[in-house]
Amino acid sequence: MPEITITLPDGSERKVEAGTTAGELATQIGRGLAKAAVIAVIDDVERDLVTPLHDGARVGIITEDSERGLYTIRHSTAHVLAQAVLDLFPGATFGIGPPVENGFYYDFELPDGGTFTPDDLDRIDARMREIIKEKQPFIRDEIPSEQARVVFKDHKYKLEIIDGQADDPTSVTIPASVFLNGGSAAIQVATRVVPNTRTVTITATSGGQARSATLTLQPPTIATVAANPTSTISPSTVPVTVTLTAPLPSATTATVACTGQGLTCPTSVSLSGSTASFNVTTSDVPTARTGTITVTFNGVATSGTLDIQPLAVESMIVSPATIRAGVSSSFTMQLNRASTSGLTFSFASSDPTVVFAPAAVTFTAGQITKLVTINSAAPQSVSKTVTITATANRSTPFGTSVITKTATIAVNP
Repeated sequence: MPEITITLPDGSERKVEAGTTAGELATQIGRGLAKAAVIAVIDDVERDLVTPLHDGARVGIITEDSERGLYTIRHSTAHVLAQAVLDLFPGATFGIGPPVENGFYYDFELPDGGTFTPDDLDRIDARMREIIKEKQPFIRDEIPSEQARVVFKDHKYKLEIIDGQADDPTSVTIPASVFLNGGSAAIQVATRVVPNTRTVTITATSGGQARSATLTLQPPTIATVAANPTSTISPSTVPVTVTLTAPLPSATTATVACTGQGLTCPTSVSLSGSTASFNVTTSDVPTARTGTITVTFNGVATSGTLDIQPLAVESMIVSPATIRAGVSSSFTMQLNRASTSGLTFSFASSDPTVVFAPAAVTFTAGQITKLVTINSAAPQSVSKTVTITATANRSTPFGTSVITKTATIAVNP
């Protein structure tokens, strides 16, 4: 069986057999992870655990103890609730049943204007437990709208959703009545997540007279787009977290765009719950620059920035920093990351008659530190401070750059 390579959230790569599913990957990583797994994120898109992986896929496993995992469990439990009600109440129909911050809900319409009683709730609870014990699989099935109309032909609210005509009447919950004391009363309304901006009319009737007020509801928007860390040494892979102002009732897609030389990002990200994440990559750049990551959702663009740093000499430390003339010393050069190819530095002394360094040293691929010996000339009559300058020229996909670093050494008679 041929093998494919996938990348885990920590950036490590793993080889698996072609055809391996996300759930099977979780099992290979560990039994504990497999037991806690709820869904997978493949190339920044949420997928079922039965989804086969492809070569080069970026794969993360969402577990039940995470915020996104809890969101999925609540969504699944809402479906169990819908099945239980339709089983127990023939002729009942339903609307939407999204997860919310503290649980989930589902809107039902019972035949002949019926309502649920406390005894009904106990029956529904018992039926839900029976369904869970049956271990019915949750299967995501994406079908054309024409086929969906056939599936939901007896459920008018679902047909409205399919046809895009739904005006969610459950966006706002208000009390059925209020007691007027002294001619006025205050009421509280509870709002639920809406997919788009809408205006709800609240009408109060007393003594045959009606008065109305309107309330405009805004859907969740993106609060922040944040790279972590906010500064990186190129080339690199950096995770980005998108935070929303409120949990979304269902998964949706936002567009992603990156600006700035050397910064690459996916074209979209799946939003669900109150957070989402994806990775951006940086290419080797010749000079420092700042890239911008923009996520657009519901027509609103929200941006974050990422500082991209080039390969550089992080430090050049002389030890000992003070010597007598005629004695040698050394300095340690350290790069801010390992070079991916050979990098040669040449050296210049501000006074080569007093202190001189080798003509050049080379960092081999993967090397990050180098010890360089420097020598001083014969005894001098006065103390002198000499500066050693290291210089290297390098090429990147976006141009050439010059890396320089200096260090000083004092030479006493």
